[in-house]
Amino acid sequence: MYMECDDGSLDSSVVTADSTGLWSTTMTVPAGTACDFYAYAEDAVGNVSPVSNTVSTQACDPVDDYEDSTSLGDSCADAIEDWTALPDDGTTVTITGNIIDASDEDWYLFDTLQSVTTAGYNVYNFQVSLTAGAADYSFAVYRGSCSTSALECGTSEGSGWTDYSYYAEDVGDGDHTPPGSGNYCADGSWYNDCDDLSSVYYVHVWRTSAIDSCAYYQLQVSNGG
Repeated sequence: MYMECDDGSLDSSVVTADSTGLWSTTMTVPAGTACDFYAYAEDAVGNVSPVSNTVSTQACDPVDDYEDSTSLGDSCADAIEDWTALPDDGTTVTITGNIIDASDEDWYLFDTLQSVTTAGYNVYNFQVSLTAGAADYSFAVYRGSCSTSALECGTSEGSGWTDYSYYAEDVGDGDHTPPGSGNYCADGSWYNDCDDLSSVYYVHVWRTSAIDSCAYYQLQVSNGG
């Protein structure tokens, strides 16, 4: 049995078949490589068979900022929170993750802050986007807790989303655009809602494609700006 990998790795193994012709062997595929496997047979007197068909495979070297053996981030109760509360000044957190096991999932927790509206307008705008991996991953957002009633944009996660935002909408004009310097906090149908929108958010990420590739995801989370 022979193994040839795209990083130049080579390996071989000599195995003796049993009386029924069955045999097996184990080879370690270097992480992050694609390898080809092939074999040939040789009988007791030295006759050699043609080379077998080639079988190819790859071994993922997971690109993952937080993957470890402690199950951190594998449930809402163990959601990863490796950052301080996000102020509404455009602060951005970028996370790279990878889900290899079909039963795996990633959970993140974000606390957010809304500044005092001394400038006269509300710039709070919590945003989550999949900037890489949208073809293989999706996410859902829970605002305030992990309960079903806290799920944003529906009553079930379904197929999830690749973009999400929660901001102070204009009231009365039907425009519903993100806040800007012209959207002042005051009484009137054309002004922003200036309630304090500070909250915690739970972001649940899962793989939507089959577990047959090394595809990773990149999650960008921000507030304001």
